[in-house]
Amino acid sequence: MAYNNKNYLEKIKQAVEVTKAHYEPGRQDRNHRWVWNNYIYDMFHVGYITYLSWLRRDPDYSAYIKRLKAERRADMEARKAERMKNPRRARRTPAQHRVRKVS
Repeated sequence: MAYNNKNYLEKIKQAVEVTKAHYEPGRQDRNHRWVWNNYIYDMFHVGYITYLSWLRRDPDYSAYIKRLKAERRADMEARKAERMKNPRRARRTPAQHRVRKVS
């Protein structure tokens, strides 16, 4: 029987699905290391570097991450444009805060 890596590829697919379910690109507390630490390591017993190489190996996941980052970037640009329409009032200079009348 010839060797094939069907089970290995299935394992990568499962890891990618778990990552898609739990990873949120904008949140610092739901990053890839958190997903690996809480889910992937317990399921597959692989190191963090191996997990990252699995994510890079799957082309669907790479496209998924690019789309999420593009959406987040567009959202941030829209919020920035909205903030620029309504600028805050001018702040006082630090010297104006420190001036005290001495009698």
